[in-house]
Amino acid sequence: FGKQHVKYTITEAIEIYKIAIANKNKSKSASFWMEVERSQLLPRRTADSLRNFWKNVEKKGLEFHMKNALDTDTWYCHAFCKIPKVQLVWPISQAANLDNGELERSLFNLADQIPCKSQSLIMDLDQERKRLQSKKGQRQAAKNEERSRGQRGAGGRETVELGDFNQTKCSDHLTKIFKILDRQKQMDLERSVQ
Repeated sequence: FGKQHVKYTITEAIEIYKIAIANKNKSKSASFWMEVERSQLLPRRTADSLRNFWKNVEKKGLEFHMKNALDTDTWYCHAFCKIPKVQLVWPISQAANLDNGELERSLFNLADQIPCKSQSLIMDLDQERKRLQSKKGQRQAAKNEERSRGQRGAGGRETVELGDFNQTKCSDHLTKIFKILDRQKQMDLERSVQ
């Protein structure tokens, strides 16, 4: 990395932690980290840098380092940059009080109470399905009439309908997901205004 200081990525931190824990007795000595540098397990990192990083992580813990890394936009690895921030609808302190799955159920219940902007999309899909069904009904009637006359398609075989448009259905689950996404967008807009 030359003379400029490059922060350790999240994957490098995990790799150093694995190496140090696997060699708990040796990880305190400088010769061990020189050996790690020579083996190029973490390319372009010096033994001093590795050892100092391990001392810091060993004191504060890997969990503390990971929380700090996510807060300071530390890169995931050298190929991929920052991990995108995830904002929960519920504050984590409130979510911690809920049982497994209860947070999800409460989000779905909240989504049912919110008017959905994506409802028009669902209605459009439903209208499209009905339109395609009516076309299919017309084709089916023509096909039945053709059969009654005894006519067949090319090669003496009956024509086969390629598309079954009854598969375009919109479930309640999808509606709830759209509502949750709309609610999240609305909350993000409210936060940005404040």
